[in-house]
Amino acid sequence: MGDEDIGELYRAVRADKQKRHATYWEKNTEALESSGLTYRVASRECYCFREPQKPGVDFYPSTGRWRVVGWKYPMSGSAKKFLIWYSKQ
Repeated sequence: MGDEDIGELYRAVRADKQKRHATYWEKNTEALESSGLTYRVASRECYCFREPQKPGVDFYPSTGRWRVVGWKYPMSGSAKKFLIWYSKQ
């Protein structure tokens, strides 16, 4: 496999990943908007949930991952799984 083939393969994989993440972003954002929860959009990549009596959480809609502020590792799933988890907190 030559360098040109590797470059072509890399571009195809990257384009596929970008397409997947765009789809995840749309579905996750739609689910969060319909949930009725309040959150702050810090950027297109991060939504911040800061409710009293609940942990502060950053949700990343393009990957479906979320991280509790202060925790080292993120959790993953989708907006639906996040909403189930968050409602139990």
